[in-house]
Amino acid sequence: MRRRHGYFRTTGWIFELQEHKADTAVAMVDLTDWRLRGQERYLKGVSLLRQAYQRYAPNPSWDHDHCAFCHTKFMVEDLPGVLHEGYCTLDQHRWICTTCFDDFREYFDWKLADTSGVVV
Repeated sequence: MRRRHGYFRTTGWIFELQEHKADTAVAMVDLTDWRLRGQERYLKGVSLLRQAYQRYAPNPSWDHDHCAFCHTKFMVEDLPGVLHEGYCTLDQHRWICTTCFDDFREYFDWKLADTSGVVV
């Protein structure tokens, strides 16, 4: 499937069209969105798990993580303003809140996986 990219200068919006039998807009993302800071390098096309937050096993003293986009805090402890579940990479190193997942899912072409890493 061939992809075409476009940019509409007056608004800063980009669009990505995938050619099917008829062209349809697949994702529209504002490239000036403050949350976008080059995450395509390490999050484009990855598989994600939806799960409760757990401390990062390779570093048990690491008591929290942040959303890779908006920096909302993930923690096990029940404190004001923290999240307790979201989406993470299979190695549980990167976390994404539900809002950012919904906003960028199509643009980043994420796949959901089960706990064994199999894409569902």
